[in-house]
Amino acid sequence: MSLKGMTWDHPRGVDPLLAANRAAAEEGLAIEVTWDRRSLQDFEHYPLEDLARRYDLIVMDHPHVGDAIASGAIVAVEDLLAPDEIAALQADTLKVVWDSYVEDGRTWALPIDAATQVMIWRPGRLKGAPTSWEDLLSLARQGRVLLPLKSPHALMSLFSLMANLGCPFPQAGQPDVAMLRDALAHLAALAAHVPDVCYTLDPIAVHEALAAGGEADCAPLIYGYSYYGLDGVRPHRLRFADMSGPLGAAGTTLGGTGLAISRYGSDPKSAARIAARIAGADWQTRIVAPAGGQPSSLAAQRDDTVNVRVGGFWKDTARTLETAWVRPRHPRYVKFQEPGSNIVARYLRGDAGANETVRDLTEAFRASFGSTD
Repeated sequence: MSLKGMTWDHPRGVDPLLAANRAAAEEGLAIEVTWDRRSLQDFEHYPLEDLARRYDLIVMDHPHVGDAIASGAIVAVEDLLAPDEIAALQADTLKVVWDSYVEDGRTWALPIDAATQVMIWRPGRLKGAPTSWEDLLSLARQGRVLLPLKSPHALMSLFSLMANLGCPFPQAGQPDVAMLRDALAHLAALAAHVPDVCYTLDPIAVHEALAAGGEADCAPLIYGYSYYGLDGVRPHRLRFADMSGPLGAAGTTLGGTGLAISRYGSDPKSAARIAARIAGADWQTRIVAPAGGQPSSLAAQRDDTVNVRVGGFWKDTARTLETAWVRPRHPRYVKFQEPGSNIVARYLRGDAGANETVRDLTEAFRASFGSTD
């Protein structure tokens, strides 16, 4: 059986899936997936329904769930897998990660990759990861901090700070204005001291910059890529740490990916079968992690060999992932992320005031529900 899949263009997003093809052949599963890839920017914004009409398997992130349900583009895994198989996968996945793909009591993708905004830092340049917000501000003032501020990441960092401060951005309705202003001010205090190039950088570009060397030593709010904790993949091996926000590690914006099954595919049951193997603890530990993936499986994350190989990534960021915040997932939410991030970036650049930013962000979010009333 030959299937087609779409993933995103980074070794973390591609290599584990190619390794899964090899494992399937070795185990006689007779299912091979031809994987196409798209840029991170495209991954974050491209309409899922269009992909579902061309591919059997789609790597997606949880904010697309609402659009996927509304369009009917993907099949809930409950329609394709046995209850005991789903239960085993769920038991091996952190609750916040699994639940990010659940809506209306049904599961719309199998988590295969776990991520949230954490901190990355360069050993040798720093004695250890900064442990307070004040330490991060001090580093920023010295020109030693980078932030990914390319859309949608300015917005993702604002979300993280709001959740960290104890008043997350709402799933619907009006954000708390005072808390929104406070989070904007905290983010601006960091952004005031990062180079302008940060407004063109996504998390991959920031990891690459830190791993190549240079003046910067830390990125305090960024989706962590355990790949850069591998020895020898770049000139400098990076380390990772829990986020040190104003109120500690909690609240950063959940990322990661799940594997969704197209309703229009040639063989959804075979697609679900291979997706379950990729998501399962065995392949996540033996296949996905060694190939440079970032497993969603708790068994893989807690495996000593997996952890040591990526410089302690999972051990050093566990608190942040466990307390991550899940973005809204209503239909059309994804269309809010780019304009929302641009509104935040405009404020950070000093091109708009706080009142204007709060108003514009609130209106853009309301418009994502299809009404400006």
